[in-house]
Amino acid sequence: MKLSLRFKIPVLLLVMISVLSSTLILVTRSFVNEIVDGEFRQRASDLTRTVAVTIDSEKAERLSNELMRIASKSGPVVFSTEWGSDAFNAYVAKFSSVMEQKEYKELLKDLRSVQDVSEVDCIYLTCVDPVQEAFFYLVDAAHEDPCVPGVADPIYEMNRRVLTDPSAGFPAYITDTEEYGWLVTAGTPVFNQDGKAVCYVMTDISMAEVRAKQESFLKNIIGLILLFSLIVAVISISLVERMIIHPLDKLIKASKDYQRETAQESYVFSNAGIHTGDEIEELADSMAQMEQNLNNQISNLTNVTNELYVTQNLAVRDALTGIRNTLGYSREAARLEEQIQSGTADFGLAMIDLNFLKKLNDSYGHEKGDIALKKTASLICNVFLHSPVFRIGGDEFLVVLENNDLEKADLLVSEFEQNIQEQSEDTSLPPWERVSTSIGYAVYDPEKDRTVEDVFHRADEKMYQRKVEMKAVRND
Repeated sequence: MKLSLRFKIPVLLLVMISVLSSTLILVTRSFVNEIVDGEFRQRASDLTRTVAVTIDSEKAERLSNELMRIASKSGPVVFSTEWGSDAFNAYVAKFSSVMEQKEYKELLKDLRSVQDVSEVDCIYLTCVDPVQEAFFYLVDAAHEDPCVPGVADPIYEMNRRVLTDPSAGFPAYITDTEEYGWLVTAGTPVFNQDGKAVCYVMTDISMAEVRAKQESFLKNIIGLILLFSLIVAVISISLVERMIIHPLDKLIKASKDYQRETAQESYVFSNAGIHTGDEIEELADSMAQMEQNLNNQISNLTNVTNELYVTQNLAVRDALTGIRNTLGYSREAARLEEQIQSGTADFGLAMIDLNFLKKLNDSYGHEKGDIALKKTASLICNVFLHSPVFRIGGDEFLVVLENNDLEKADLLVSEFEQNIQEQSEDTSLPPWERVSTSIGYAVYDPEKDRTVEDVFHRADEKMYQRKVEMKAVRND
């Protein structure tokens, strides 16, 4: 399917602008997300580090040791994923004594004082059990639905380093869950006097509100980018239309007009009026020059071509019958030879001989014999409508059979003989029009024939056999 430049160039521009706009939108979104996420990660990390160095590490260590002592005796961990089940409630109940510890109450008070002034969702202490790959809530400062001591979560893949390197803590990471929405979480280890991590200060900061503002901001930015892209697209397409498409339309119109004009009167490129000051104007000037040169040459070329066509046509035509002559057959035979050599040959030759031509010439004169020859040629052409017919001798004709005529050769030969018989028996015609012929044909057989001449001889032999059967053998 052909598409015009008026269609393709705007489409190309729109695709390019769309790609650039989409890239700009993605880059902007990524850039904004990176800034916002980075700020929240930094805020969470800074807060946990501050709390970790200000909290009483001895209290935290004693409370952590107590919780881990209970955990070591309580069997397999029942994770918070089973929250509310009997097994979960029974498991957590084993840690109820932790909440009675003096250290627990003091640490809870300290954490809440920091939490209330920090405007975060919650600050809590956890301790890690590397054997069971779990971290336990130790003290949760949340005012609503806090996690009691003993609630455990599995160590997620992003934080598994803490199992082998406790000092690594929980680098700030962002999650989006159905229950809590967007959260940034960070955890910093609390070290005792020996430099051992005894627990972790964790904080969760909700990003739901900032995410909503962020999406609103991005929508506005995307709207501006799309509006700007639309304006750029309209301006670009308008410029392309004016600077490229319109001048090219003039050239196309000039070309069509040139084809409708005579060579001597046509100066459409010279009058196109294209002044773009670029390659299109150069092209128009070149075509105008070409037009002038062509106008000077086409007449001579046309005359020469006509003369050549007439000469070639006469050279291969029989002057008497108007069908092709021996030279024409020689060219056809050369074509068939090429097919034989390439292995694609599929043809047949039909030989037809006008009977009693010498008798007609002797009895009625050569003029009447010529009428008989033209009559025979006409009868042959009327039957073999789709095959080239040649006069290759005084009274001999040849038909090259291919395609449908080759497939229907028997029917065509039968039809031709029937026409000849009716013609020869028509007493209303003068003797020189009641022509009699003999016909024989052969089909190319790669097992028998090496050349076109071989097929020719087999067709000629069959024609002669037919002549014998008709008792039309004569001495010419």
